[in-house]
Amino acid sequence: MKSQLLLAFALLLASGATLAKTSECDNSCEKTFKYCSTAGKSSQKVCLGEREKCRKRCIKNEKALPIN
Repeated sequence: MKSQLLLAFALLLASGATLAKTSECDNSCEKTFKYCSTAGKSSQKVCLGEREKCRKRCIKNEKALPIN
């Protein structure tokens, strides 16, 4: 029982760390993807492709910004 509690706690911490790493741009990509996939205007494959393009743009833009 104790090991299950420790595992659950570790997963909770890991998920929190993952959420903290997402940028505003990534959140925008996710929202666009969710809208695309639920609106039914495109296939799931097209929506996934657009999300990946959006994420690549985010990464490219983040690398272009100067670090202070």
